[in-house]
Amino acid sequence: MGIVIVAASMLAVIAGVSLAAALMTAREPAILARAIGSPAEATASLEPAPRLDPVGLLRRLGDAPGAAFLRVSPGLQRSLDLLGEAIDPALIRGARVAGLVAGVVLMIGTGDPLLGASVAILGVAAPPLVVARIARSRIRRIDLEVPQLLDLLAAASHAGLAGPLALRRAVDAIEGPLADELQRVLRGVELGGRWRDELASLAAHTGLPDLQRAVAALTRTERLGASLADAVTDLAARVRESRRAETTQRARTAPVKMLFPLVFLVLPAFLLLTVVPVLFSTVRSIG
Repeated sequence: MGIVIVAASMLAVIAGVSLAAALMTAREPAILARAIGSPAEATASLEPAPRLDPVGLLRRLGDAPGAAFLRVSPGLQRSLDLLGEAIDPALIRGARVAGLVAGVVLMIGTGDPLLGASVAILGVAAPPLVVARIARSRIRRIDLEVPQLLDLLAAASHAGLAGPLALRRAVDAIEGPLADELQRVLRGVELGGRWRDELASLAAHTGLPDLQRAVAALTRTERLGASLADAVTDLAARVRESRRAETTQRARTAPVKMLFPLVFLVLPAFLLLTVVPVLFSTVRSIG
């Protein structure tokens, strides 16, 4: 019995560690190359794989014939797309399989259907939720970098650069997920795509209003021959003003959000630490 419980716990831990390693593939090119099957010339310079390869283990679990029932939903696929890297859905499917197996083993070993079912449901549902949360965090980071992009575009256009060249110089000066997305746009342009279509696809892909306005300003000035510097400078000022207003609005609602923990958590703890000891001392002295 004890051995079965330990085995189930180890499976759950391996599933969690493997999922974390899979989600870090966007930051580790070598692991990403092994995970998505890069060409031979891309993997020739990779170091030999370690003995324990959680990413490879997850991928094998996800590619198993019995794992086909865990299909990738449209929401999960969109989250994977928003991560900005070609992460194989089999990795996430493998993590869900590992969580399901851990729940089944725990159910059989302990004889507790409720515990095993809870672990299995958590193991199946947790990976998509983690991926969606990471995708939302990445989109928020992209949104925070839009004002910097607009400032750089304004500076480059004031220096006399045209729209595409100003965009290229701005991309070279920024870092982060927005720079990664724009680098992908530039690579698409180098492969023969129209830069306006690539930018429109990026804006639709992220769904960020400010980025969509920036793309619209770039394409409009390029099509009409208007001044890009004036349009981008005005847009940057409006974006910063709107975000300043949103920050002020959130600051105004902060006291209301703090009311619940203050009344139901902080105040009772304060009373227990200050008033109750005084009452006890008073009752004892009277008695």
